[in-house]
Amino acid sequence: MMNLNTFSKLIKKKQGLLKCVFSSLIFQIFITTFIVFYLQENNTPLNALKGNYLYTIALFILSLVIIFIISNDNLSFNTKFLFFVFFGIIQGVFLGLSTQYIEKELIKSALISTITIFITFLCVGFSVVYFNYDLTWMGIYLLMALLALLGYRISLIFIQVDDNFKKMMVTVSILLFSIFIIYDTNLLLLKGKNKDCISFAMDYYLDILNIFSSFLSSE
Repeated sequence: MMNLNTFSKLIKKKQGLLKCVFSSLIFQIFITTFIVFYLQENNTPLNALKGNYLYTIALFILSLVIIFIISNDNLSFNTKFLFFVFFGIIQGVFLGLSTQYIEKELIKSALISTITIFITFLCVGFSVVYFNYDLTWMGIYLLMALLALLGYRISLIFIQVDDNFKKMMVTVSILLFSIFIIYDTNLLLLKGKNKDCISFAMDYYLDILNIFSSFLSSE
């Protein structure tokens, strides 16, 4: 376990990176949330996309390309930030489509639950570092679990599963991305460099996005 002085020095050393990551993350969440609620009130933009799978597939592929671009260490902060914001806009449109027929109160409830989980497991992540646990070894196992979950979600396109099993998988999904928050916090504090600001913000954003989407899928 680190002593309090050592932990305080670590936080002070990472202060600039932490400010950058969380300010970028908050800005991104604001953009995505604004778009979701705007599209709730104004359906015209959604009507152009609804039923047009070509646009949806194109936006999905574009999202993957942006994730890949942001992972490039050679890009400047400003370039990464612009791609990050563009990614948030795309996800706002996706969520707008998926929440079109969900009551606004249920969306707010899912959002509050997601933020509560994020803050809780972020604090757990900081505590894990304070107790001097390096969780980088978990990366490969989390990746395998993520691929298994992705395989399950793809399979839903082709097969029907029991409602109870679906609910169980929603819980598994929320738990997995909650663990990702702890893991990402561990990497941020123990391995993170200032140039990684947007990459870490993206990691947290994807955790939040997947937890939020899991809550919505249970509605």
